Order: sequence, then C-alpha cells, then structure tokens
Amino acid sequence: SSPFLIFITHKQYLLFALRFFSHETHTTFLNERSPDFVKMHVVCLEVILELAVFDFNTAILAYHLGCGCLRQAVYVESSDPGNRFLNLFVAGNAVPLLTVTPSRHLQAGHIETNTAWSQSFRLTGNVAGLSLGDPKVESSHAVKVSLARIPNSDHAYRLDLALAPSRASGDFRCLVRVPVIAPEGHPDVDVVVQAGIGTSLQAFPSVLTLESSGKPVVRVIRLRLPKSAAIDLTPDKLKLPEVEGVELAVTLERGMRGLVVRASFSDEFVRRLQTTEELTLEFELPGAASAEVRVSRAVPATEEIKERD
Repeated sequence: SSPFLIFITHKQYLLFALRFFSHETHTTFLNERSPDFVKMHVVCLEVILELAVFDFNTAILAYHLGCGCLRQAVYVESSDPGNRFLNLFVAGNAVPLLTVTPSRHLQAGHIETNTAWSQSFRLTGNVAGLSLGDPKVESSHAVKVSLARIPNSDHAYRLDLALAPSRASGDFRCLVRVPVIAPEGHPDVDVVVQAGIGTSLQAFPSVLTLESSGKPVVRVIRLRLPKSAAIDLTPDKLKLPEVEGVELAVTLERGMRGLVVRASFSDEFVRRLQTTEELTLEFELPGAASAEVRVSRAVPATEEIKERD
C-alpha cells in the first residue's frame, strides 16, 4: 500500500509524517539550521502523539521551504531493510512573509583592502500591516546598519549596510536579524552578506558534481594564492572543513606554490545530498579570504525524465 502522509504548514516550513511498514523506524530531521527548529520539534512531537493513537510507526521530517515555485526531492532513510532509501518529490508554491531584494543571502564577491563598501536591500511585505523592529547585527568587521520604512508605503522597508575600510585580508561575514513586530508569531528575518577582503585563497575547481556509484567518489582540489601574496601556503596552516562522510587529505603541490586536497565522498553522503541543493566546503587560511568549493549531486537520468514529463 502507499505511504500514509500528513502535511502541515508552520511559519514557511513544511512538516510531514511518513509511515514506514517495519517494526523499527527512527526519527530523522533534515535542515536543522533553522532558528525555529525547536518550535518545529514541538509540532513534530504533537504529530507523533496524534499518530500514536492509530499505532503507526512514524518517521518525522522537517524541511525548510524557500519562496516561489518549489520542486524538491526529499531524501529519506529508514530502518526498513526492504526500502531503506527513499526519495519523495514535493511540489508547490511557497509565499514568504516578505521578499528581500537583491537577496536574503548576498555573496558580495571580492572587496579590496582599505576600501569602503555598501549595499541597500528592499524588504517588501506580502501581507498587509507589516511592521519591523530595530535590526540586530553580528559581523566580523565594523559595519553600520539602518532600517527605515520607504515613504508612501505601508509594507516596504529599506535596509542599508555600510562596511568600513579594512586594512587586513580575510572573510567578511555579516548577519542582520530584523524582528517582525506585526503580524505576530513570525520569526525574525535574516539577511546574510559574505565577501572576501584583500588576498583570497583560490580553489580549482570551485564546483564539484557528484554521482552515486555505490562506492566512495574521489575528487582532487588544488588551492593556490596570487603570486603577489606574501603568505606561506602550507598544509599545517590550512583549516579544513569538517563534514560527515567527507575525508580530506592535503599535500604540497610539486613545482607549484599551492596545495593538493584529495577529497573522498562516501556513497551515503552523495545519496543524502539533495539534487537541488549545494554544500559548500570552505578552506580557511590565516591572513587570506577563504576558498569555497560548491558540491552538488548529479541528477539521475530517471529524475531528468520526470522533470521533462
């Protein structure tokens, strides 16, 4: 028989319960980065209690919905030996409380040292009566942030962010958290800005596409600095990302001023990776902006056919 599904929407999150026909199932949570994850956990427990009346063996998953049209493959793992791995396809349209332009997560690229930088954001509400509070800022560098309602508009705000000049190279990371006063019950709106300042560590390639093959997938990444950089690039100074299912080994690159990273991705890691999401591996070096490698999963041929259909 087909799985038993219950759908619940809660603060732009989709919670659904899936029945597994086995004696032992465990609970799996996806995308736990959400600040509302604890609240969502309570909702999940309520769903478990409701289903317990019917004696269902249930696994609960929490998945964060973005805005706009959504077509997402959700990966599920259960303890059912006959159907341990399962992909659920979710389609729909998510309407956020407000829209942030140019983006809620802005990659500002490269900023020269001793150079000021600024950016404005427009926060437009999709519901009437939107009211926002004073923003709270967490930043790696000195910034000035201001929020003001746009004249002649009762549902749009302008958020201005200005970065002071920095003499040192490194990573610029800034989180602006804007409280929602009205409508009540909504979480804060986060605006994230990232950039590299000054000398930057570079990764080749910067994008990896992996395909599940039943065995570990190995890729080679080369890290280099500009020729003008007065920084020693050695394995002991490099800080590697720590990701479950990913093993990294670093050696000096012969004849070149760089490093070679051998990355081994377990098949389980590849299968867990959503076909519509990217994982970022960040390689950090003191005195330089970090290098990032984006990792994604290749779309299987069967899923490509479904997309065309």
